[in-house]
Amino acid sequence: MLSFEEGPLAPAPLFEGGLFVLSIAVVGLLVLLGFLFVAFIVRSHRAAKRAGIDPFASEAQIIAQALSGSALTLEQRLAELDDLHRRGLISTEERTTARQQVLSGA
Repeated sequence: MLSFEEGPLAPAPLFEGGLFVLSIAVVGLLVLLGFLFVAFIVRSHRAAKRAGIDPFASEAQIIAQALSGSALTLEQRLAELDDLHRRGLISTEERTTARQQVLSGA
């Protein structure tokens, strides 16, 4: 028989101390990962826009550029060679040879 001398029955806790802390940590980690994922998507979207690529069709544009050959124009390729020479990464002879190859279409 039930005795009231022991006091009212307390409801059982839903989570024990350690399990509650662990569940809060897991939820916090999931929220943090969600924020990081969104930040990565936004950063990728902005980088694609800065590169002149439609972020929603970037894969198709990149494939089309790869199939069409060099994505750089003749002027861009020559400017890149001049920049490499100016920075001392290639010699004058290498620059001259590379310019001749670019201008000949090789």
